[in-house]
Amino acid sequence: MSKSEVKEAPVVVWEMEGVSVYVSRLVPVAVFGWSERSKFIREENNRVEESYSGYSFLGPENLNDVPEKFSSELREIKQCLHEAGYIILEKSDVEGLLPFEAEIPTILTMPDFGEQYTIFDAVFYWKD
Repeated sequence: MSKSEVKEAPVVVWEMEGVSVYVSRLVPVAVFGWSERSKFIREENNRVEESYSGYSFLGPENLNDVPEKFSSELREIKQCLHEAGYIILEKSDVEGLLPFEAEIPTILTMPDFGEQYTIFDAVFYWKD
């Protein structure tokens, strides 16, 4: 196909920021922090396609760092978690190194490159 035959549909990009909440699937605990996301909306042939992209992840180093402008939302999030029986952890609860050997399926810490698992990795691990 020649370049002249390719028609790109217009894409609208929304940059969003807000509060991310990680809830453990192992124990009733949660952490929160600030994050950024992008939403891409493409309309073509009367069809709307939406996709999202996130480029900030929570880790022990950036927990509980949320801009003041989100204080109202954060209060509501904390109240909902508390009512559901979750404990909100502090940085000090999860920043320490894991005190035993483990293999954790996460893409955020890479032992092959000399990184060591933290308690955060064990409690909030995820992998795409």
